Amino acid sequence: MKHLQSALVAIAVMLVAGCGGVTQLVEADPVLIQARGPAPVVEPEPEPEPEPEPVVVVTEEAIEVRQRINFEFNRAVILPSSFDLMNEIVRVIQEHPEILRLNVEGHTDNVGEDDYNLRLSNRRAAAVVTYLTEHGVDPARLTSVGHGESRPRDTNDTVEGRAQNRRVEFNILERAPADATGSDI
Repeated sequence: MKHLQSALVAIAVMLVAGCGGVTQLVEADPVLIQARGPAPVVEPEPEPEPEPEPVVVVTEEAIEVRQRINFEFNRAVILPSSFDLMNEIVRVIQEHPEILRLNVEGHTDNVGEDDYNLRLSNRRAAAVVTYLTEHGVDPARLTSVGHGESRPRDTNDTVEGRAQNRRVEFNILERAPADATGSDI
């Protein structure tokens, strides 16, 4: 037991003496404090935004325009709000030299006289062709026609249906063979 007491005393002395005992801090003593903050928050990578659906798409038979070209009421004047869309149509036509001939077709709803709607749709289709040619599309590639209210896409019995019927379509009349331009849609 004596050895055990001696060992305990020796350990106690070593702890106190070996560690230097307790040191009193004085206000003037420099103190270095190293602290670790919380681990940085790692934000997950944001999901990439999905590509927006194209507004102008080339198919086998047509250039589909998925927005409406807006005109002044009862006139064949394209509204400035449609200029970006018109410029996109120009870009797509120019990027597809294999489309040799394109027919721009105007359509109306059934509000108004048949003859008036036919003339209005002709003038609007012609206005679109004018815009396209003034912005760099070869006029030899374009023709225009108005169909008035004769080819509705939807019912004329609702506001929504009539809005669908007032439109401009771009139908492909002639395409170069795929090997002639090195492009195939």
